[in-house]
Amino acid sequence: ALWRLLRAPMAYFDTTKAGRIINRFSNDLQKVDMELQGNVRVFCVTLVRGFLSLGILIFSAPYILIVLIPVTFAYLRIMHVYRSSARELQRLSSAGASPIYSMFGETLTGVQTTRAYDRGSQLVIQNQELLGVLMRPTYLQKMLQMWLTLRLQLMGAAISSIAAVIAVFEYGGTHHDAAKAGFVGFVLINAMDVMNVLNGFI
Repeated sequence: ALWRLLRAPMAYFDTTKAGRIINRFSNDLQKVDMELQGNVRVFCVTLVRGFLSLGILIFSAPYILIVLIPVTFAYLRIMHVYRSSARELQRLSSAGASPIYSMFGETLTGVQTTRAYDRGSQLVIQNQELLGVLMRPTYLQKMLQMWLTLRLQLMGAAISSIAAVIAVFEYGGTHHDAAKAGFVGFVLINAMDVMNVLNGFI
């Protein structure tokens, strides 16, 4: 990015706000440096957990495939809606940060002029408006996360409930076997873990 920026034509600097360039080298690069490694690690752990949980569920209760196939389609649809919305909200949030960086730099450059003409209160109001624009996508991101969590919890509850019903019908009986009871508990714990795995994938 620095290589391309240093060799960019003057027309690029005429049409691009300074705050957007600063945002690329501060906030965006910080996400790459600080969050990317952790996200890749969490993704790998989630992938392994997901395969293990699904493998245990399918091995112990093969009839759960009747439920898993429609749930998979619903999950993919929810994932598509969430990711497209989250991507746009993240873009709006990044675009909202650029004017704040620009204004901060311009204010520092012209601090003597601002004081001479007594424009400090107007800059405070303008800064508050820019912060409001920045905070709107952040609020919507939190609401979108709640929307996703609600749907994934409903899907996880459905999978856990059906796994419990299948386990009771398949392993339940008149005689009690401690090994079977432990196996049913193991299956239910893995069924409840599916919701965390689904959330981690998205």
